[in-house]
Amino acid sequence: MLFVPKPEINLFAGWRYLLDRGYRKETKELWQSEPAWVVAVQMTAGACSVLFPLIIFGLLAFVYISRQV
Repeated sequence: MLFVPKPEINLFAGWRYLLDRGYRKETKELWQSEPAWVVAVQMTAGACSVLFPLIIFGLLAFVYISRQV
């Protein structure tokens, strides 16, 4: 096989991984059979799915607070 299949990326996986113990266990078991690069892509996407909304929320809070002063 010349091409590797595209890994499935869930945009809310980071939050689900943090909050759902069962999902976290299933994901760790699934990662055992996946290549390292697929796991790295999924971990990066999960981290971004958590960090991006937090950064946006922080920026909005900063703007709101700075306008109040």
